Amino acid sequence: MAGNGNNALKYILSGDYAKARTFLEKGSKKDSTDYAIHFLWAEYYAAGDNKARNIDSAYYHLKISFAELDSTTNNKVVRKNAFLGIRPYNMGKLKDEITAEAYQIADSTNTVPGWEHFIKLYPYSPKFDDAVAKRNNEAFKEAKESFTYESFKQFLEQYPNADQIPEAVKFYESLLYQELTKAGTWQAYKDFTLKHPESSFYKEALDKYERLFYEETTAEGSLQDYLDFAAKYPSSPYASAAEDQVFDIETRNKSILEYTNFVSRYPNNRNLGKAWDELYDAYNLSRTTEELERFQQLFPKYPHQEQLEEDIRFSKMEIRLLEADNLFGYADSLTGQLLIEPKYPDAYAFSENLAAVSLVDCEDSCQYGYIDPKGTLIIAPKYSEAGEFKQGLALVSIGNCESETCKWGFINRKGKAVIAIEYDDALPFSQGLALVRKGEKYGFVNSRGRAAIAIKYDDGYSFSEGLAAVRQDDLWGYVDLTGKMVIAPQFKQARSFRDGLAPAINDEGKWGYIGQAGHWLIEPQFDAADPFDEGSAKVLVKQKKGNTWQSVEKEIDMSGKFVD
Repeated sequence: MAGNGNNALKYILSGDYAKARTFLEKGSKKDSTDYAIHFLWAEYYAAGDNKARNIDSAYYHLKISFAELDSTTNNKVVRKNAFLGIRPYNMGKLKDEITAEAYQIADSTNTVPGWEHFIKLYPYSPKFDDAVAKRNNEAFKEAKESFTYESFKQFLEQYPNADQIPEAVKFYESLLYQELTKAGTWQAYKDFTLKHPESSFYKEALDKYERLFYEETTAEGSLQDYLDFAAKYPSSPYASAAEDQVFDIETRNKSILEYTNFVSRYPNNRNLGKAWDELYDAYNLSRTTEELERFQQLFPKYPHQEQLEEDIRFSKMEIRLLEADNLFGYADSLTGQLLIEPKYPDAYAFSENLAAVSLVDCEDSCQYGYIDPKGTLIIAPKYSEAGEFKQGLALVSIGNCESETCKWGFINRKGKAVIAIEYDDALPFSQGLALVRKGEKYGFVNSRGRAAIAIKYDDGYSFSEGLAAVRQDDLWGYVDLTGKMVIAPQFKQARSFRDGLAPAINDEGKWGYIGQAGHWLIEPQFDAADPFDEGSAKVLVKQKKGNTWQSVEKEIDMSGKFVD
């Protein structure tokens, strides 16, 4: 080996690094491609007791040494250097020691700059992949500490191959979405959808934009607002909601006139079919022949003419129940034609072209549904009790009524609970109101299910002749259809009005009859009294026969006189 290298090696081994450096600098100046000199520079910088120790510099010279060795063609020099220990094995050993120490230094600080430094200078280290993973992990931690969409965006741009990319994307998109839409306006959400169509929040932003735009555009809630929106923005997902609002506003009272006007004014509204159905049901509440034929004349454009013709045909029948082998069916009384063969364990008569039938045996409990005259099941069988239809409503119950755990309510012809099935007891409608009980209190609801008369009375009867008997604090009085107490509570017992008179009990326990002003028209004198029926009423009076008094049933007229 040349003298400079030989002297440098001698002083490195003896620990005189100042002199070693002098000869190394001379050697480098003489031949910058001498791989032996570069190796000795690596040994110099890697020496543990050298104040100038720098493993980065050591690795730098070692890389050059390897490169120059590969390009050397002078085998004589290579053999001489190998004799002195400057050969690939020792060079590789030094390389491993340097890279291991460099990794240890980076790992001890465990910072992004430290790992970046290692990755940049030691790309061929066996620990390179571990260093990249740890660098990425620390960088991701820093991004999460800042927790802004900018910090995650920077992470995504700088480390596109990191394992944390999927999680970083979620954080970035979420924070970006929050930042760009923090104003909470439809314009903010719309701008987001235009600028970031690839975002996982695109659909949410689009939905909010559409909803907020609809709400702002129709903020006044006027009919014209909804009409304009549906016309101007037919592709909006809320165009259908606007049409629904038009329907609700125009038919808010659910009257025949409103439905008639709607089908005429809005032939393109998506609720046209619903309006026709509601009009049909509202006009033909009782499904009588007169109603149906009149409807046919007034509304020739009704879209379901075949159904109308069939309803008219059924309305002209006198359908009766028939029984065979403990099963029930139906036949036309006028023609004798069998309409529905006996197959139901229990059944009731038809009312308004619907009949309640049970599809299962009623030993434990019935399950009533409703069929039409063709036997088609119109309303699913799920009711423990089912009444007849009157003016389009039927009283039904769910639960076990024998154990008094059932609930009562009213359904329409489609099986919808118009009056919630939540009452502990109920009676059919009379004069537009139905008596209901919740807990121990009674009141009245209208056909829309609203409490027309507060549920606060201790007992009651259905309305008759505009008045209903109710009990309050052990005394009976009468309320009118508005809920006003028109006859103050004063009777021990009272019943419904018939022919302008109602049975009531005075303080002595005798029955008489009062008029609608609350005065006695037939003085209390009877042991029992029924309501009047076509001008007469049955009463019980005590008569003496021999030595005993007996209750005898008699009949009185409206003046209170006994009749034969």
